[in-house]
Amino acid sequence: MTKAHYLNYRHVSSDPNLIAKAELLAAQYRAAKQQLRRNSRDFATAFNVILTNVEVYQAYDDWCLHIPTNNNLFSGKHQRNATYTTEIRDALKWLIAEDYLEQVTKLTRPKKKDTDERLWLPFAYKLSSKWLAEIALLPLSDPSLIHRNPLVEYWLLRKTEYVRGKKKKFAIKPTDEQLELNSALLEATNQTLSAYEDFMASIATTIGYSPVHPSQLSLTRIFSKGSFELGGRLFAPIQNYTKQTRKYFYLNGEPTIEIDYSSIHPYMLYHGEGLEFDGDDPYAIEGFDRDAVKVAFNIMLNKETASANKSVAKTISKDLDYDIDTAEALEAAIHALHSPIAHHFNNWHWFNAAAQRQRYSPASD
Repeated sequence: MTKAHYLNYRHVSSDPNLIAKAELLAAQYRAAKQQLRRNSRDFATAFNVILTNVEVYQAYDDWCLHIPTNNNLFSGKHQRNATYTTEIRDALKWLIAEDYLEQVTKLTRPKKKDTDERLWLPFAYKLSSKWLAEIALLPLSDPSLIHRNPLVEYWLLRKTEYVRGKKKKFAIKPTDEQLELNSALLEATNQTLSAYEDFMASIATTIGYSPVHPSQLSLTRIFSKGSFELGGRLFAPIQNYTKQTRKYFYLNGEPTIEIDYSSIHPYMLYHGEGLEFDGDDPYAIEGFDRDAVKVAFNIMLNKETASANKSVAKTISKDLDYDIDTAEALEAAIHALHSPIAHHFNNWHWFNAAAQRQRYSPASD
């Protein structure tokens, strides 16, 4: 199995060695493209960001990198975020065309966790022998001189749209009114996460004996559905490591633990009603796999429909690859088991408001 990170562009380096190499690559790029006259496109910064994040995402430690080059991600309405610039896209395409990056996998479609849904992953690349010979054999930057990309906020406003029939999430720019109304929230988020980032820079993080750059612990607060009143969960790149790998995280040589709140969503609903679930496991229903029940329960809880009484069996059928009769039977069984809280199904806005009042964003239950 290929070890691969998804390449992001959240960091830059102030190390003179890396800056010099980035400027040299920018000059080579312009010469190759016959762009000898100066213009406003900043390729030196683009190469700095690429070189820095190649180090952050451990490409020199034999990790491969999933690198999308789809034009839509780097500009226009569906730009992934402000760090996805057209200069970075063009620099990446040039590095690939010039054989500095060697393709190791084509497009893949791994299963999404807890469902049969498959998501596309872009080509994966590794540093080629040409890169190691002509750009660098080892990381160029002092880790202490790697910083957050100025284009990256400590928060992200996101919404979901359907593109060619598939749901996709996009970062969006808040309106001036949203920024004004939520200025205190966003300022508090910036201050808190900046202080956290400074603190984590002083902590030695490892997976076993292998060091992990502290930038992978950098947190972003993600708000959903285009509203600062919805969501607010915290995300760090280090969360993308597998459950098996996360067991070997050490902070300053000390082992870590991961706290999992079992069945937290149904328990939150029951406790919000002042009730207790009358059973051992809210996701245990005879005749159905527990993981399937969990997926269906959360579909019923989070699905937005015009009516709270509308069936979501079609969505359950699609996500679990069940025939419609089995999906309907599972939906009915969940309604029967959880009749005291069934009025909250298909009522996503109520549940999200309740989660906001709890002042935490639970991990996967």
